[in-house]
Amino acid sequence: MIQTNDAGQEFHASLMASSPARGLSMPVPALTDESFSDTLGLLYEAATSPDLWPDALDSLESWFGAMTAHVFTWAPEAGRRRMSFGAHSYVRTDQDWDYYYRINPRRRILAARPFGYILACNEHLDADFIRRDEFFNDYCLPLERRYLLGTNFASHDGLIASFAVMRTERQGPFGRREKALLARLLPHLRRAFRLDQELRAARAAADRTGSLLDALLQPVLATDAVGRIRHANRAAEALLSAGDTLCQVQGRLAAVHPEETAVLQSALRRALDTPPGIGPGPATSLILHDRDGRRLGITVTPLGRSAALAGLPEEPIAFVTAGALDPVPTAPEPLRTAFGLTGAEAELAAALAS
Repeated sequence: MIQTNDAGQEFHASLMASSPARGLSMPVPALTDESFSDTLGLLYEAATSPDLWPDALDSLESWFGAMTAHVFTWAPEAGRRRMSFGAHSYVRTDQDWDYYYRINPRRRILAARPFGYILACNEHLDADFIRRDEFFNDYCLPLERRYLLGTNFASHDGLIASFAVMRTERQGPFGRREKALLARLLPHLRRAFRLDQELRAARAAADRTGSLLDALLQPVLATDAVGRIRHANRAAEALLSAGDTLCQVQGRLAAVHPEETAVLQSALRRALDTPPGIGPGPATSLILHDRDGRRLGITVTPLGRSAALAGLPEEPIAFVTAGALDPVPTAPEPLRTAFGLTGAEAELAAALAS
């Protein structure tokens, strides 16, 4: 339920009323506690799954009786938009959005106000101003975005986060009801935006880590204490696909020889089965064999307890690295090219290296 005190009953009633603004062609739906909660649920789902932002904004567009809705971030120093999500009705054009936003008089009004200030543009910009303003005549009015209700609701890493709903001339300006609704939404917009940014940063960090691991020629895997593979770089995926030394059995890391699988699983348990509060133990090395008897050196390095995001259950993770121990024949051609050797010198060098 939406909580209000006695003094706020009139304010709460203005949110629940189904009273269309002057000139509005389609009625605004009555805002019940249940429907308000459903809309907030969509907002938080969008923060965790960015593909859902248009659906969440569709719902908000409906509650504000607007023709479209938009959430975006703006980098003031660069003078450019960074992130942009619109409702399904939001039209993107080939025009230079960043240029028009720089000259947007609504932006200048909000820039002079504190975060959370709710702007209904008709309260600041009269009809005479609209008729002579470049932004409105060249960009806004052709898209039928005559009236705006918006706010700069947060900042993060030098970015300003903004929310706006817009109406056509025929729909008319936003009023007291819509400003009250946006005031009620503001805390949730801020939380959803913060969650969105934190998850984006976590995904970006994971992508960078994955890219670095994929650049290694050595197979590297991350597993839990029972051998469930949490990550494998490209070299490790190739090793597992070949199935000559390491493989997966029922989703767990295993050796091709059952007795060596028991040794590998024992090493994982010893490395990771430590009580909470005790740091990770030392790395463990062991030797496995492929089907032809060639040796593969395995190192199990415990990373201790970690969590992808604060508040999630912690899980001890180990890095498992693998490398061939038996000599690998060296090809002479790369040596000849790298060191400028003759054919005979390259053959000799290759034989010595092997």
